[in-house]
Amino acid sequence: MSLRILVVFLGACLIASCATNQISSPVSNSETVGYLQGQVTIGPLCPVETVDNPCLPDPSLFTSHKLLIFSADKKLVKEVDIDGSGNYRTDLMPGTYTVDFKPRDIGIPGTFDPPKAEIRQGETTILNIHIDTGIR
Repeated sequence: MSLRILVVFLGACLIASCATNQISSPVSNSETVGYLQGQVTIGPLCPVETVDNPCLPDPSLFTSHKLLIFSADKKLVKEVDIDGSGNYRTDLMPGTYTVDFKPRDIGIPGTFDPPKAEIRQGETTILNIHIDTGIR
């Protein structure tokens, strides 16, 4: 008899927890966040590049790096993947952010000034980032 009561009790708890999750679910992200998206370019990649003979980056050059999103008080908010073509997109709460990248193994040391991006609720902010390798 006590096993039956235990099963009924556990079933009631499960139903109650499911109902609680449905009632307390947050408002859809699309209503409270904004988006940051853009394309990362890295170059030049060879000393002599022409229209007929471009030096195209290997996709792993992008995918092996991440964008670092910092809040106005310089706290790391998010690490964002970059796809093999250099594209990225992420959702963020409204505010002002600084965008950096890691690892810092490409580009001219000290010349990359991390840009700022203003995110507004329900809007997409485009931020294209160029990393200058210094190859000339």
